[in-house]
Amino acid sequence: MTESAQARADVDVIESAKLDAQQRVQLHELFDQGYDQANHDYLDLSIGKLARIAVARHGDRLAGFALGDCVKTSLARLERPQMVGLAGISCIDPEFRRQGLFSELGAASIAAGDGFQAGETLLFAGRMAHPITYRTMASRLEGSVPRGGAALSDWHREVGLQVAALFGVTIDAETLVVIGAGRPIGFPRLEYEPTDEEEALFRGVDRNRGDSLLAMAWIPEPPPDW
Repeated sequence: MTESAQARADVDVIESAKLDAQQRVQLHELFDQGYDQANHDYLDLSIGKLARIAVARHGDRLAGFALGDCVKTSLARLERPQMVGLAGISCIDPEFRRQGLFSELGAASIAAGDGFQAGETLLFAGRMAHPITYRTMASRLEGSVPRGGAALSDWHREVGLQVAALFGVTIDAETLVVIGAGRPIGFPRLEYEPTDEEEALFRGVDRNRGDSLLAMAWIPEPPPDW
């Protein structure tokens, strides 16, 4: 992909409820392009749960999409309501990868949420299906949990359960593994070599069952003692 082509990938944010039939078809086609055994029911459920979808287009071609939302809610042990950014599934056309679209679209879908207020502290949360997605988050954000070599605290578990409720999913609070619905979400067509720490974090994630890993990180920095 040339630099000029990448620059013409225009980003827009749409309300998930206002997607038309053709837009949904394009989302499903890109999902199929990026994943083996792409679970279309999972994508449709995510569209129904998360209020925004950021899309990138290169002319008539869909270059990528990311589902997300932002809500303001009370969290355990914190006095004031907090912004929680909910990151959903994201797919990027292979020709547009490594151009920053993954992060740009994810941030755009969250920033468009009704609960977002620029300049305030935000708890970013996402369900990580494989180590490379987790690595992308952990490399950019400090204090991410779970993390290799560090035990989860009671506070992490309490907040994890609250965030899981916002996503409408069930987790194992001891590991933050999101329990799947019994079939794969999909297997990304990516080549990557997980580190030993990443392998340990994802050891309890059963991809065939549709599991993922709930990961959280504060922006710009975590509260004291997090």
